[in-house]
Amino acid sequence: YLERFATLPIAYNNMGILCLLEGNCDKAEVYLTMAAAAGVEQAVKALGKLKIKKWALRIGKLENNHKQYNIWKLVT
Repeated sequence: YLERFATLPIAYNNMGILCLLEGNCDKAEVYLTMAAAAGVEQAVKALGKLKIKKWALRIGKLENNHKQYNIWKLVT
């Protein structure tokens, strides 16, 4: 039943958000990039914030613990 929706851009966005909630930022970035390329505005915003978070983690400004990061700020 759900297979016919698997390639919809909003499904890529939803999978990206799910991966973020599970703490898999790399996989989330892949899905969000696909959704953003297809024009999903929410994915564009979430991807931008995810990239900022990843950059900050690299320079040590945030602790590397996804539970301490408010995931909902990525999707609003």
